[in-house]
Amino acid sequence: ARTGLPLGFTPTVLVSLRPSGGGGGRPGYAVRGRTVTGQVQLEAGGAGWRTRSTARVRLWRELVVHELFHLWNSQVAARADVRDEWLSEGASSFVAGTALVDAGLLDATRWGRRVVAAANRCARSLRGPLYDRAADPSYYDCGEVVHVALDRALAARGGLWPVYARLFADARARPSGAYATADFLALCAGAGAAPAIVAAVRAILDRGLGPDPQATLRALLADAGIATTVVPGRRGRPSRLRWQPSPRPRAGGSVQP
Repeated sequence: ARTGLPLGFTPTVLVSLRPSGGGGGRPGYAVRGRTVTGQVQLEAGGAGWRTRSTARVRLWRELVVHELFHLWNSQVAARADVRDEWLSEGASSFVAGTALVDAGLLDATRWGRRVVAAANRCARSLRGPLYDRAADPSYYDCGEVVHVALDRALAARGGLWPVYARLFADARARPSGAYATADFLALCAGAGAAPAIVAAVRAILDRGLGPDPQATLRALLADAGIATTVVPGRRGRPSRLRWQPSPRPRAGGSVQP
């Protein structure tokens, strides 16, 4: 509804439960899903799903929203290149996070910690450009952080939702039905995102996180109004970023940090 673009079809949603899957019979729980033409597949695994908890509700809703948004960014419109998967996966992860906030399942603190956790995983996993087939393991986490930064850069203009709507509508109007990373960045710039943030995102896409990934991501988060501190590494563990409350959170956008 927020894109203003109807699917034009009724998808089939398949849901399955593997009581021992993901938890090995122990009280663990996990999810996985995928979207194929006209169909969404959702799977819960692990004996932990026999007990209801807020954490499980949060995880399930995140999966559902992530996979359903792929109906828009993969089927209403399509990726022009396999490397544009960073864009579709990052957008789906970002939208899923904002949906948790909308549902009251994440407050500002938990949302901030979620984004910083994604940044920490991004710093550990991304080697080289994000706009690259080899960056596939980083598409979700690095992609979400990039979308958060751009959403905050467009806070005064409604965040990324108007950009998504235009991106998908433009793609659907083309004979190819496809959108590309260049289209997305051009729309962000045209909507008024600060040139410095767009340039920082382009650098991550084209060159990666540079010699100090943590510093690069910390600066990007700071531009998005998300403050962090560095927790030194100890006992063989690497240093990491920790979310901290922002003294003056920015107004607007899809989520207020």
